[in-house]
Amino acid sequence: MRRATCLVTLLAAAGLAPILAGCGGTDHGGRAVQGVRFGIYWSERSRPGVQTVAPSSALSFTLTLARGAIDGSDYIFTASRRPGPAAYSRTYALPGRVRVGPTSLSVRLYAGPGGTGDVVGVGYASVTVKGDGSGLGDVATTGSVASVEVPPGQTLAVGETRDLAFTARSDTGTLLAVTPGSVFWSVVDGASFLRFDKASAVGVARGEAGVAATVDGQASARQTVGVTGQGRGLLLGRLPGAPDNGSSGALAISADARVVVGFSWSGEGLRAFRWTEAGGMENLGTLPGFEASMATATNADGSVVVGTCNKGGNAQTAAFWWSAATGMRRIIDWPEGRNHSAAFDVSADGTVVVGSARTQSGMQGLIWDAKSGQSVTLGDLVPFLPGRSFCQALGVSDDGRVVVGEARVAPDVNGVKVTQAFRWTPESGMAPLGTLYPGTFVSQAVAVSGDGRVVTGASAGANGSSLFEPFRWTPAGGMVSLIPGGLGVGIACSRDGSVVLGNTSMSPGSEFLWDETRGLQSLGRLMAEAGIALPGNSGLLSASGLSADGRSIAGVALTPQGLYACLIELP
Repeated sequence: MRRATCLVTLLAAAGLAPILAGCGGTDHGGRAVQGVRFGIYWSERSRPGVQTVAPSSALSFTLTLARGAIDGSDYIFTASRRPGPAAYSRTYALPGRVRVGPTSLSVRLYAGPGGTGDVVGVGYASVTVKGDGSGLGDVATTGSVASVEVPPGQTLAVGETRDLAFTARSDTGTLLAVTPGSVFWSVVDGASFLRFDKASAVGVARGEAGVAATVDGQASARQTVGVTGQGRGLLLGRLPGAPDNGSSGALAISADARVVVGFSWSGEGLRAFRWTEAGGMENLGTLPGFEASMATATNADGSVVVGTCNKGGNAQTAAFWWSAATGMRRIIDWPEGRNHSAAFDVSADGTVVVGSARTQSGMQGLIWDAKSGQSVTLGDLVPFLPGRSFCQALGVSDDGRVVVGEARVAPDVNGVKVTQAFRWTPESGMAPLGTLYPGTFVSQAVAVSGDGRVVTGASAGANGSSLFEPFRWTPAGGMVSLIPGGLGVGIACSRDGSVVLGNTSMSPGSEFLWDETRGLQSLGRLMAEAGIALPGNSGLLSASGLSADGRSIAGVALTPQGLYACLIELP
C-alpha cells in the first residue's frame, strides 16, 4: 500500500553508479561468527529400550537456523544423545560459521540416533545470533507449558498444506519441544482464506487470516498468517488511446494487492489510473483546468486514490483525493496565491492524506482530514526565516496517527537542501530520527509500516560519502543500515514492518526485499527462484508499491514496446 515520491532525489543527488555488486543472497557487510552455542536439556529417557512418541524418548535432534549459513542457505546441525537413560544437560558449540542477526530456529527430536526414526518432538523460536556466539538459548525435552506464541510473518500459498510454527515455553522462558500433534489450531478470522486439516494449515484463497495455537491448555494470542498466490508477473497495459511511445507505471498497491494505481499516457494525455484484474485500467481523469494527473497511493481496500495533478509543466500542481462516489476532488487550495500541493500517501480507511503544500512560510508538510476538510501543516525541524521552510510528509500509518518524511535542519549547502528524517504523532509532534553515522546530516524517511512502528528511507553514508544507505528505524533499535557501506533507499514497508522494499540504484535489477529472517535479497533472484517472469521478454525496471503481507509488488517494467505498469506476486 505504501508508496512515496521524492525518493529519487536522494539517489539522483548521490550520482548512483551501477547496482551494488552481489545483491541478493550474501549478508552485504553483515558478520558470521564461530562457536555459536546451543543448549539442550535431555530429560530422563522414558521407557528405555522402547521407542515411544514423546520428546523424552528422543535419541537425537536436528537444529535448523533459517538462512543461517554464510552462503545464505539454512544452517543444519545434528547431534545424538549419549548412551543411557539418565537426564543431563549439554551445551553444543556449533561447528563452522553462523550468520549474525535475526533468524528462525527449529528443533526436531528423533526416536533414533543421528536424526533417524520418528519425529517425537518439535520446537520453534525466533532468535538473534549475537556476535559473541550467544542468542540461541536452550531447549528442554520435558516441562510444563506456561506460554504459547505464534511467530509473525508466516505465509503459505493457495492450495499448499503446511505445519505452522509455534513456540511453547516453560515458566522460566525455556523453549520446550512438544509432541507433534499436541498443538490445536483455530482460525480466529479470515476463514475464507485459510483452514486447518488436523494440525496443518491449508491455503484456500489469497489474503490474510488470524490464527491461534493451544498447547496443554495454554493459548497464544492471535497472529496473522498470509496466504499468497502461486506467483506470477503481470503487465497491466496502458490506458486507451495511448501513443505508441506512451508509457505507464504502477506506483502503489492496496493492502490486499487487488488494486494497483499509478500513471499512464492516454488519448487525453498523462492520467492517473486505478487497475483491478476484473476491470482492467480505469482512467481517473484530472482536476478541472489541469493537464495531467498521477496516482501515488491508495488505501487498504483500494476504494480511495490520492495523487497530484499539474499544468504548465509543473508550474502549478494540486493534490487530489478520488473515490468512485465523488470522483476526483481537490484536497486544498491555499488562498495566498501559492500554487503547489502534492499528495504522497493515505491512511488505511482513506480519510487521512499526507503530502506537501507551498505556503507563505515555504514548502510545508501537509496532513489533510477528508472527513472535516481541515489540514495541519508541518514545518522545519529547526526554525528558519519566513519563506525558507522545507518539509514533506511522505508516509502515514494505517490509523493516520503516525506521519514520516523529511524536514530542513540547516541552511542549504551549495544549493542542496539539508533535511533529516522525522516521525510525527499528535502527542509528540515532529521528532527527528537522526542519521546513520556521526558527523552526517542528511536523511529522509520515505515510508512507515501500517502499525506505525517501523520507518524506512535513506541516510548519508559514513566518512563524508556522497552515497546514501537504506535504513530501517524502530523505537527500540533506532536507525539501522540495511546495506552497511553500500547504497540504496528503502521505499516501502509491509503492514508490520517485517518486510522492506527498496533498491540499490536506478538500474534495472536493483530492487530488493529485506526481512528479519533472510536479510537482504534481490527481487530478481526471488522471482527467478519462484519461476516468475514478466511476459514478452520484459524485465523489472523499478518497484514502488508493497502489499500488506510484503509479497506483492507494483512497479514499472521495461518491455520491447516501452515502459509498462506491472505487478509481481511472489508465492
